[in-house]
Amino acid sequence: MKTPCLLEEDQWIPWEISYSLKEHTLGERTSLSNAVLAVLIPDERISYEYLIKEDTYPNCHRRILSTSTLFKIFSNNMFNIKKPILNN
Repeated sequence: MKTPCLLEEDQWIPWEISYSLKEHTLGERTSLSNAVLAVLIPDERISYEYLIKEDTYPNCHRRILSTSTLFKIFSNNMFNIKKPILNN
């Protein structure tokens, strides 16, 4: 989906997503923001490791989402949380 040779602001998908998430007024009509459903597909190795990392400790299993591989519009709007709490 991402074109590595282009800057993110020059790609059409983030622009379309951003436009869809906003309300727009034209004349007397206002369009409401839309919902966005992201679908995760595996890479050519049938793996999701480009986004999902599994990590296991003795008493804990966690899944880490590597949002750096996504368009910023996706990573900034994950889980519909306006001000996410991030653990570093």
